[in-house]
Amino acid sequence: MKNDVLVKIHLHNVQLLKQIQRYDSEVKKAFMIYKSVEESLPFITHYILKHHQNENIKGLIGITTLYKGCKKLGFEAHSIKNPFYKCFKRLALFPIYFLSSKNSIKKEIPTPMYLFMSKEILKNKYGHD
Repeated sequence: MKNDVLVKIHLHNVQLLKQIQRYDSEVKKAFMIYKSVEESLPFITHYILKHHQNENIKGLIGITTLYKGCKKLGFEAHSIKNPFYKCFKRLALFPIYFLSSKNSIKKEIPTPMYLFMSKEILKNKYGHD
């Protein structure tokens, strides 16, 4: 909702690129990224639950071209409506796409999407202390 407090998350792209470079299979690369995100979510949950603004935080937000399988993690994918911002994000994410899939560059740059996860889903799935 408008004016909700969200925690913006970022993948550590350089670290992920180093980890996935040893794999030739796109499936193995995708699985590695999926596991990395999945393993980080309990730490993010802990951070939010201990944060002094915890009561105001409604969830997580991120922008990525890596949204296949995001529902299994608890995220909802939504398209970026503003065409200028979508183009900007597509160009900004292109170097990462290029470096991560140099053996199988497709003709079209993937479309970035917003990923959202509510604090409730985050707590229910990853808040095991």
